[in-house]
Formats: sequence, C-alpha cells, structure tokens
Amino acid sequence: MNRIWTLLPLCATLTACGPSRDKYFDQVIEEVCSYYNECYPDYMAYFGGDLDGCIESMSQYTDEMDEEYADCDYDRGAAKACLGDFKDLTCDDDYYSDDMQQDCEAVWDCGD
Repeated sequence: MNRIWTLLPLCATLTACGPSRDKYFDQVIEEVCSYYNECYPDYMAYFGGDLDGCIESMSQYTDEMDEEYADCDYDRGAAKACLGDFKDLTCDDDYYSDDMQQDCEAVWDCGD
C-alpha cells in the first residue's frame, strides 16, 4: 500500500507533462483546425470544407516539420503551454498573441 503513495506523485507529474514529441504537431494541427472551424468557417473551404479536411490537409506538412526540428531539443512543458494557449483561444482573441507566440516558440530549442 505504501508503494501506491510513493508512485502517485510520479503519476501526477507524468500526466501533467505535455505531449510526446511525435504527437505534438498532430495536436497543434487539431487545435488550429478547430479554431478555424469555429471562428472562420468560410476559411474551411480552403481545406475541403470541414474539420477532417483541414486536419488531413495540414497533416501533410508534419513530416516536413519533423525534419525541420529533428536536431532540436523538445520541451514537453512548453508544448503543453502552447497547446493550452490554442485550447483557450476564442474567436475574440488575437490569434497567436505575444504570450502564445512566446509559449509556442519555447517548445523547440534549436541552438540558434
């Protein structure tokens, strides 16, 4: 029973982490497409007219993004913050505000 209490903080810490590196871009794409779908439905025509079409269309770039950031360090905490910013985004907000930009840029450290 004592082992359970020892493991609980670890489990809580792990679930508080952001997405794995290989899932990050997929989750960003889902959030961006959800935002477009809700706030700019006319823009969705560019992506085939619906949420699934947007996700499929944008997903074609994930390999390119994976390649571009292959040699960079990935920060799961920053990824979680960036995705949280996307999830909290409303149609009245400025898309990609300074805070959001700062959070999302912190996801990758490419040594620049």
